[in-house]
Order: sequence, then C-alpha cells, then structure tokens
Amino acid sequence: MDDNPLLKKHLRHWVYLGSFTFSLHIALSAYINSSFISSLVGEKWVGLFFIIASFLSIILFFHIPSVLKKYSFQNVILWLAVISCLLAGSIFFVTSPVVFILVFLTFFYVAGHLLKYVLDLYLESLSDDANTGGIRGTILTALNFGWISSPLFIGLILGADNNYSLAYLASSVAIIPFFLIALLTFKPFTKTETEQILPENDLRQTFKNIWQAKTGLEKNLHHVLAVDFVINFFYVFAFIYLPIYLHQHIGLPWSSIGVVFTVMLLPFIFLQYPLGRLADKKLGEKEIMTTGLIILSVATIAISLLNSQNIALWAIILLLGRTGLAAAEISKESYLFKHINSNDRNVLSLSRMMFPISYIIGPIIATCLLYFIDLKYIFIFVGLVVLYGIRHSLTIIDTK
Repeated sequence: MDDNPLLKKHLRHWVYLGSFTFSLHIALSAYINSSFISSLVGEKWVGLFFIIASFLSIILFFHIPSVLKKYSFQNVILWLAVISCLLAGSIFFVTSPVVFILVFLTFFYVAGHLLKYVLDLYLESLSDDANTGGIRGTILTALNFGWISSPLFIGLILGADNNYSLAYLASSVAIIPFFLIALLTFKPFTKTETEQILPENDLRQTFKNIWQAKTGLEKNLHHVLAVDFVINFFYVFAFIYLPIYLHQHIGLPWSSIGVVFTVMLLPFIFLQYPLGRLADKKLGEKEIMTTGLIILSVATIAISLLNSQNIALWAIILLLGRTGLAAAEISKESYLFKHINSNDRNVLSLSRMMFPISYIIGPIIATCLLYFIDLKYIFIFVGLVVLYGIRHSLTIIDTK
C-alpha cells in the first residue's frame, strides 16, 4: 500500500462515506430482525436463529483471508454488497414457505458481518497509530449516522400493520450507493499488498496465545478482547430482546420505539469522535472505558425497573446507557487498533468474531434464564455482566 499520507487520508474519506451507506443498509433491519423472526416462528425460537447464523459467521471468518488473497479486497467487498442486496430483496419478495425466508435472513445476517470485517481490514491498511483514536472515532461516527437515521424510517415504513418485509426492501435499496462508492473509489490492492494486510499467523494459535497471555502485550489484548466480548454481549440483548420487550411486553408502537431509539443513539454521533481524540491526546483509553462500562451497567439494570409507556422516560434511560456504551466502545476500538500492526491483524479477526460468539452464548443463556424469570429481569443479569467487564478494563496498561 502506498505510504503517501495524503492519499491514505483521501481514501479514508471514501471509506467513511461508504461506511455510512453500508450501516444504513444494515440498520434498517437490525432492530426488527428479532420481532420479524418472532412473528414467523414464535418468541422462544428467536435465539436459536441467531445461534445458527452466528455459528455460520464464525466458520466463514476463518475462510475470509484465503478468499481475499484469491479475489482481492475490492472484488470481495463488491460481491458481498451484491449478495446482501439480493438477499434483502428476496426477504421482501418471498412470502412462503417460512424456511426460505429464514434461510435468506441467515445469509443476510452473515453477509453483513463479513462485509463489516473486510471494511475494517481495508481501513486498518489506511491508518496510522498516532491518530488511531480519531480515525476509529470518525469511522464509528460515520457508521452511527446510518444507525441513527434508521429508527425513524423503520417507524414510518412498518406503519400500524407492522409489515416487516418492507424494511428489507428499503435495506436492499440502501446498499446500492455503497456498491457504487466501493466500485468507483476503493483502491484495488495488488496481490502483494493484500498479503501484507491479511494476517499471516494461524488464527487458532493467536487465540491460544492471547487466552494464555504470557507476555505484557498478550495480557493487554486478553483484557481488551474480554471488554470487547462484554460490549457485544450487551448488543445481543439490545438487538434481540430489547425491541421485543418494548413492543410486545411494554406495548410501545414502532412509531414510538423509532423516536426512542433515535434519541438513544445520539451519543454515538456526538461523543465517539471527541472521545477518540481525547484518548489520543490526553486521557488514554483506560479511564474512558471504565467510566463507560459503569454508566452502561447502571442504565441496563434500570431497564428492568421501569414499567411505563412514557417514551420520555425510556428515551432518558436508553440515552444514558448508550452514553456509557459509546465511551466504552470507542476506547476499546482505539486501544485495540493501537496494538495492531501488519504482523498481527489476526487480532482484529478475533475482535470481530466477538460479535457472532456473543450471539451464540447470549441467546443460549437467555433461553435458559427465560425458563425461570420474566424477560424484564434479564436486563439485570446483562447489567451485572457489563459490570464484570470493569475488572478487565482496570487491568489494561493505559496508552497515556
């Protein structure tokens, strides 16, 4: 890859714009996936869907490097975008049998995770350690502009009839700008450049080394990946069970949920970039990460204590939680990417696998817990898991 910093900066700007359009494509369906699946197979089987889809994601994660070496970054990104577009459209047009819809949903879910991972690798090749916090803050802000745009659209699209399939039609259209941006602006890498970007070491061996954590670097990576898992564990319940709880148990219509979720996501827009810069210049990541986890834990536990249809109260509680989450997430990302170079990008692979891994472990635990407790109390358990993550955030050696 050309080391010209101006060229890298120029290419990063296109990645930021592409990431916004990509996130809008994913976000238009993310919050209604669980409710849609629940309407097809029943609430108790929702977790099983995500377990199966996540297992498949993990399997394909191991094969992505060899695919990229053979077909190049740009081609893989373009093909994944096309596949994701077609799958989203198929979910809208195919109304039966249910098994076909579930298959399309599964591969749509998987394609989104794979595309996000490849984009991460591409952006990492354009980054430098001195500005990692700012770069990660910018990419997360770009992604989150897509996320914050989606809830209001969902409320309008679904309407009173809860026509979930319309959200997937909108999602299929939303990825077209991303495809065009990737086609026209993403730099095609040579085979040599691609091999330099991809991890050279065995992923299983890297996982073993970090799990055993014998060196100082491995210990820090062990703890930051543990925080990574905790954050993604929270996301499991935020994406799968919170929409079901608000819509089917509290009784909020999707129009109200759309407003609440839009307010909830504001910290990702306004906080992550400045916090990333703060981590680069002054504080470091440790303090930001720990404070964020404490706030997120308290707000998550509070979800179980609120039994009201007042959308203002829900907006305040969820806004508080996402404030903590935004802080924890950007500090985790900044810390992780400052410890990744061309020789150990497989650490990034492990980080991105935390999401599907959490989507296996989370639904299994939730399914077991829901046999004994009401759905509302499951958020107390999630809050305690987040609180446990502080043990790991306090243990890392800070970069400042």
